[in-house]
Amino acid sequence: MPIIDIPGEGVYNYTIPDDAPGMMFRLNVPEDVNNVILRQSCSSGGCLDTYVNPGSIPVPEFPRYSRTYTCEIFSQSYSASECYLINTYPEPYYIFVPSPSNDSWMLPTFSKSFSLEVEYRTKASVTATASIRQTKQAEYTQTQQAKIRTFTEVEPNDTKQTANEWDMIEPFSGQLTRGDEDYIGVTFSEPGIYTFGITEVSPETKVFLGLVSRHGGFVEEATSQNVGEGVSLTFDASAGEQFYFKVRATLYNTGEDGTYYTLELLDVVPDPFEPNDQIADATDWDISQVRGTSGK
Repeated sequence: MPIIDIPGEGVYNYTIPDDAPGMMFRLNVPEDVNNVILRQSCSSGGCLDTYVNPGSIPVPEFPRYSRTYTCEIFSQSYSASECYLINTYPEPYYIFVPSPSNDSWMLPTFSKSFSLEVEYRTKASVTATASIRQTKQAEYTQTQQAKIRTFTEVEPNDTKQTANEWDMIEPFSGQLTRGDEDYIGVTFSEPGIYTFGITEVSPETKVFLGLVSRHGGFVEEATSQNVGEGVSLTFDASAGEQFYFKVRATLYNTGEDGTYYTLELLDVVPDPFEPNDQIADATDWDISQVRGTSGK
């Protein structure tokens, strides 16, 4: 399968050839870029899965889907979806879009035409995020003599029952010891599509971030691929809905500051029609308001 180089920021339109298993792209991220947003949308009536991985090809055993990718995008014609890559390195990022022909039982709902948008946020501008962010990235308090790092977490917070409640305005910071897990509780007042990320992590650390429902099951999860690298989660939430973030380390820091992290709200897209993920919750549409012409 040929690899198509994406030159940089912009919107690119593609159609997967009928005889191809999919399309593979390569995006070489510049050195001054800190965050990359990949936004994908499909042609009318369709949807697609897309997989992203830094440094190596995602899902190399395709059509067997192993967890060899950093980010997955599931886009639909009525709603573009995003992959938010934070703390990026100046290296190639590979993007694989499988052909729906490999899921023939779903062909009526899949599309081979799509657009891929690339947006960069440089190190200088990364703190200027969407208007929902009411504060800049947390600045850690250090005394000039002892240089003690402080955290907003309050132990114990190892279970949902003892979770720290977080208002999502100021970033949340915590420290992890071996075997430690942090639970952070959030309640949403407005419906929308939310993106949260661990934007700072200790240099030698790999971190796991999971989104847990009120009933206890994982909704989303991500693990950093490289030490010192953050992760992000994007999901929809309804007004009044409650979730828990679960944070733990899969590789610990040996430095004097220990293993630490910062969790913050990165972006939100308002969606007043949530919840509408099930047939029973579908948004009513008055088609009598649609104007058009009819041929005779």
